[in-house]
Amino acid sequence: MNNSFSWKGVNLSFLIDFRIGGKIFSGSNNRLVQWGMSELSLQGREGETPLHIKGVTRTGDGTDDVPYVYTEVDRDLTPNEAQNYWDNVGGETTGLAQMFLYDASFGKLRQLTLGYSLPTKVLSKTPFRSVSISLVARNLAILWKNIPNVDPESAYSNQAGAQGLEYFAVPTTRSLGFNVGLGF
Repeated sequence: MNNSFSWKGVNLSFLIDFRIGGKIFSGSNNRLVQWGMSELSLQGREGETPLHIKGVTRTGDGTDDVPYVYTEVDRDLTPNEAQNYWDNVGGETTGLAQMFLYDASFGKLRQLTLGYSLPTKVLSKTPFRSVSISLVARNLAILWKNIPNVDPESAYSNQAGAQGLEYFAVPTTRSLGFNVGLGF
């Protein structure tokens, strides 16, 4: 979506870029949870909200001598158990990996330009027909996104098979520029 406005020689334009839909797997969030550096992994730490689990545990090795035994679990984990839980969740790349699959939709303020064109009266005794100056800024802000901690446009690689995968990618570079336009 591109808009521009002009008033008495002042020009303002902006470009908002967005994507709706798609999925992205965040390897960064996966590892941040595993390493205890994510806000999510605060749950269960000493002095924080307890981590409550409800489910089933399995013991035994499945042999005839030591068959599997399934036991119901419905309790808060100790801080040490919570740390082990988050370490295992973050290192998981199969069943629990859906926890790190996000909607890839986003909106960004892609470009903002503020400029001024000198009045023709000022230029009457110069060789110029028009003179304009402007400040241009690109990749200014992410207006909305559905993935925490990372840029939704991040990619694991630029190879075709890496679409929808993110793993500690560098975000899009922000740039500022200055333009001078001279018309003869």
